[in-house]
Amino acid sequence: MDDKEKDQEIVNTPEEVKEETTLSTETEVAEETTVEEKVEANETEENSKDSGIMEENLKEGETALDDARRVKVVSPGMLVAKRFFRNKLALVGMFILIFLFAFCFLGSWIYKYDEDDIFQTYKEMYFNYANVDYRETYDYYMFENDPEADITLLAYINENILTKMIPDDLDTLPLQDKNGKEYSLNKLKDGIYKLVRNDKDVSITLAKKRKVGSFTVAGKIYEDWFSPSTSLKNKLDNASGGDIINDGGNSYQLVGTKRGDIICTYGTPAVVSKKDGVEDAFITEAQAHYEDATVTYDAVTYNVFKDGDTYLIYVPVDVDYLISSKMVIDCYEAGTQFTDSFIARALNVVGTDGTADIYGTVYKTSTEDGEVYLDRMVGAEQQHYGIISNLVARRYNGEDTLTVEYKKQAKEVIDYMIAENIYSYMANIKSEKMVEDPDTGELVPAEDEHGDPIYDEEEFEVTRTQRNFVFRNIQAKYVADIYAPPSKDHILGLDYNAMDVLARIMYGGRISLVIGFIVVFIEIVLGMILGGIAGYFGGIVDNIIMRIVDIFYCLPSLPIMIILGAAFDAIGMPNLERIIWMMVLLGILGWPGIARLVRGQILSLREQDFMIAAEASGLSNRRRIFKHLIPNVMPQLIVQATMGLGGVIITESTLSFLGLGVKYPMATWGAIINSVSTINDMIKYTYIWIPVGALICLAVIAFNFVGDGLRDAFDPKMKR
Repeated sequence: MDDKEKDQEIVNTPEEVKEETTLSTETEVAEETTVEEKVEANETEENSKDSGIMEENLKEGETALDDARRVKVVSPGMLVAKRFFRNKLALVGMFILIFLFAFCFLGSWIYKYDEDDIFQTYKEMYFNYANVDYRETYDYYMFENDPEADITLLAYINENILTKMIPDDLDTLPLQDKNGKEYSLNKLKDGIYKLVRNDKDVSITLAKKRKVGSFTVAGKIYEDWFSPSTSLKNKLDNASGGDIINDGGNSYQLVGTKRGDIICTYGTPAVVSKKDGVEDAFITEAQAHYEDATVTYDAVTYNVFKDGDTYLIYVPVDVDYLISSKMVIDCYEAGTQFTDSFIARALNVVGTDGTADIYGTVYKTSTEDGEVYLDRMVGAEQQHYGIISNLVARRYNGEDTLTVEYKKQAKEVIDYMIAENIYSYMANIKSEKMVEDPDTGELVPAEDEHGDPIYDEEEFEVTRTQRNFVFRNIQAKYVADIYAPPSKDHILGLDYNAMDVLARIMYGGRISLVIGFIVVFIEIVLGMILGGIAGYFGGIVDNIIMRIVDIFYCLPSLPIMIILGAAFDAIGMPNLERIIWMMVLLGILGWPGIARLVRGQILSLREQDFMIAAEASGLSNRRRIFKHLIPNVMPQLIVQATMGLGGVIITESTLSFLGLGVKYPMATWGAIINSVSTINDMIKYTYIWIPVGALICLAVIAFNFVGDGLRDAFDPKMKR
């Protein structure tokens, strides 16, 4: 085919083109019509279905979307609450906190025990029963109480006996006190020494020269015992200072010029004092021989003691002063308490093998089977009253209530241990059974139904120490039931102070939680005020407050609290005051974080339109800050406070654990854990610290959960 034919085939006539165009258009329109019909059919079908559903819903009582009854206004608070209650962890934290508050505040009110109740119980265990040993030192017992006794002299009696008299085998040792008084320490027999004071039984006191009066320019004044004769008085009245007047063989001198003393020098020594019954002839003899060493009268020789211008005419007398001995008196009447003067007189009887009337009763000594006894005379009968030895056997608390028979058996035991050189021994000793009085806590003899003492043979563990022999036996003691394990009466057992752990946890939780809330309140108040002022005013006010915040950030909080806690201990501050000071100090040290948060929020809020409108309306700065800005910051403050409560509880527990918080008997969670602070106690007494630690963890976790829930509720964008 040539080119012309091809061109004819390609190029159609306008009618053909028009016809083809019309056909294609009709085809497209037909197709579009078909699609539209299908869409309309589908929509009609769906609408019919929706209409059926809506009709069914309307029949069931629901409202249509365009019904006015569906228009409902939800407050912002309700929106926050709905978002909070959708947070499962926040709900868990809230329920934990409700449980903790009910447990601590309601539980402590319902529970039958208080935090300071101490529980006791009877326990059978080895207790120290008695101390027994031989006395090797010399104690002293004075015959009469002497308030002017030379303490130095008394303190060295034991040393004088051990270092001088025994090594040198002396029977007498002269001694002198600081005032120059003379004594002699005399040996009565082995183990008993008597200190005697060499006293003077003064019969006459003579004076060669002494003051008899005094004078002034106005006249003379005389002592009561000086009655001058008329002639002597005239001479003295006319005399002046320095004059010497002679009268009746005596000379009188006025010492001084305008005033002074009247000194008399006697020709014959004057009698100053004398004993009753002294004869004049004896006085004349004494006045004649006062300068001699002795004066003899009526076949009795008197010594002369010169003290300046005074002369004492006396007979030497030995006065019993005290008994020094390592012996003790064990009375058959157990519990008898002897005075020192009785012991001195009784040991004097023993030392002299004599007889003495001591306070109306006659005592003697006797020896039987090698033992020395102090006997008491009852009529003509001589009865054993006590046994004398250097064995000291006393109850472990120091009371002398052991029977003589027990002491004898104890002596046999320790003699055997000393002879065999053993340091531990089990001995059976028959003794009077003692029980503890539950009312007074004192040991009292057990009695049978007839009121007679009960004697038992008990097994004693005897231990030899460096100081003495300790007798121990199993006793039923009414003691504090410390660290008692959990039981039906005490669900979590008892602590170191025998106090109910569950009760202390409840009461301690009250203090810990209250401290947390008050501390956070103080932090929020301080932080809100200072942060609000800094953020609103800015400039120099902001700089000053922020520098103060920086200073508080630099303060080491824990060391400060430790130092103050030690200071509170030193001054003995009461518990209530400690709690108040702890809350105030924790609040003051913790406000800077709140202040920064408030400042940052206010800086972003103060330039917004509602604040410009508030300023244009003429509101004061105080109202703008606290009526418009602070309420907008309050959600963040609530979140911060909730999350900060856990930290405050941890801080308080730490201080109490370190012993710097609340003191015994008040309880806090930290103080309860502190009662089992050693590793051994923590292993043995898990029932004390694990519940407290679990409650602290629950409280902190719960506050954090609630804080996270509030944060998400106030600002839903935080979850995206």
